Order: sequence, then structure tokens, then C-alpha cells
Amino acid sequence: MKVIEMKDDFFILCKENKEIGPFEAFRRYTRKYPELFDRIYQ
Repeated sequence: MKVIEMKDDFFILCKENKEIGPFEAFRRYTRKYPELFDRIYQ
């Protein structure tokens, strides 16, 4: 996992937020980085 990749995916998240809604867009984003978000949610 690299910060640069996360930044690019964040821009995709912002675009998808407008297209498919915030919850689905965030769910897709968190699935791309499970090692990070699983630790945050625990």
C-alpha cells in the first residue's frame, strides 16, 4: 500500500460519490485497502 496509490483512489472516491452515492463509494474505497481499514475499525 502506497500513499500515492491511495491519493489516486481518493480522487476516484470523490467522483464515485457523485455517481453512486457516498456509502457505496466509501465501501468500495475501504475494500481496496483492507489491511488499513480493518485495523482502524477494530
